[in-house]
Amino acid sequence: MNNGIIAIGAHPDDIELGCGASLTKLASKGFNVYSVVLSAGDKGNPVDFDRIKEAKNGLNHLGITQTFFLDFEDTKLGLHLHDIIYSLENILKNLSHLNINRVYTMFKDDRHQDHRATYEASIVAFRKISQILCYETPSSGTQFQPQVFEEIDDNLLDKKIAAIKLHKSQLHRNYMSEHFIKSLATLRGHQAGYTLSEGFVPYKMVL
Repeated sequence: MNNGIIAIGAHPDDIELGCGASLTKLASKGFNVYSVVLSAGDKGNPVDFDRIKEAKNGLNHLGITQTFFLDFEDTKLGLHLHDIIYSLENILKNLSHLNINRVYTMFKDDRHQDHRATYEASIVAFRKISQILCYETPSSGTQFQPQVFEEIDDNLLDKKIAAIKLHKSQLHRNYMSEHFIKSLATLRGHQAGYTLSEGFVPYKMVL
């Protein structure tokens, strides 16, 4: 299938946490799924793990076609919006042979400043893409109210959990636990009328 999907994260592990099950579902259906990680997440790496390697392993586990790793300054992405937009536009240009019809990005009201900056850059760089969905992370907060849902099953959720566990530098965080991830998928599934789901807030959805 000559159809492409792009997912953007501010840091290693954002994409896996926010839409990992949906991406592996799309990859298994034959979509070319690309990911972009804007920073190496240095500020969240007190024990000096190789977070880029963790992200490569995690995203590869989901079946991602290719990941673009950029080197913007962790916690200060908002200071580099112009350069981030330019970089994302160049990535899109490099993928012009594909029909990129959906982008997954971060939530506009997220508590983390890098996540908000990722959203702001995405809606400019990908303004011509017909579908832009914002995914959920543990810092999305109470303002995150999904209206679009992707039904997932136990196998897809297990694959998401396995990808997240490859981020060994972050496993001390409560939200990386299997219980947390399964509970959230169950909640979003209940809201959508399914057993399990990932939820999204649409910025734009052209059908």
